[in-house]
Amino acid sequence: MSKKPVGPAEEELTQAYRILQAKESIDPSSFVRFAQWVRFDPRLGELWLEAFDRQWQQESPILFRDANLKQAIPAVLGVLLDQYRTYFCPKPLRSAFVHWSAIALEGVVPAPFQQFFIGVLPFAGKQMRENAERPARAYLKWGFLGRDVFLNKFLEKQKTLQKTGLGLEQRMRILSELLKAQERITVSDYLSACDHLISRRVAQKDLSGHPRLRCMGNTRAKFYLKTTGGSK
Repeated sequence: MSKKPVGPAEEELTQAYRILQAKESIDPSSFVRFAQWVRFDPRLGELWLEAFDRQWQQESPILFRDANLKQAIPAVLGVLLDQYRTYFCPKPLRSAFVHWSAIALEGVVPAPFQQFFIGVLPFAGKQMRENAERPARAYLKWGFLGRDVFLNKFLEKQKTLQKTGLGLEQRMRILSELLKAQERITVSDYLSACDHLISRRVAQKDLSGHPRLRCMGNTRAKFYLKTTGGSK
């Protein structure tokens, strides 16, 4: 039976901010405890990933695993490590990190499906509904409903990163909703509807391959027109 997540007191959260920003060595027990607290304060996620980026190569994944398995919801670490691999990890280190994280997450199972954030979003509000209907892969894989990327100035950096964090099922659901609202769709329309959680290349592929859309115009002025039948 899993433990109930307990949020940090204000003093504990202040201390976590200080420790993560200090650029000093952080013990694995503190790292995984702070990871749990990200659910109560999304801003902590950015600091956590930045601190982890500075330190993971000097840390034992076994110590991380042992400390994490004692936490209320060990799957939280899976979300953060998946985001690190996707948005932070330098390409030359990616293979090493995949092996490192596999050891750190050994024995971790997905959480029973639940919203990732606790006490952060308005109950039954728009963002909570979108999290449930269009969860990003890093969350869904570990049993959570969420979409936030813990990367400062994500929209600006995504122009260069061009990463895709939404699975095909979620993307097709978004595109179906867009088709109900618009007869004419551009790549920018689709990217915006996906909160820029997909790359431009994937967006173009989804639009070009959809049976109810026909590509119109040249490269710069290209758009996709909804057809009345099922063929392109």
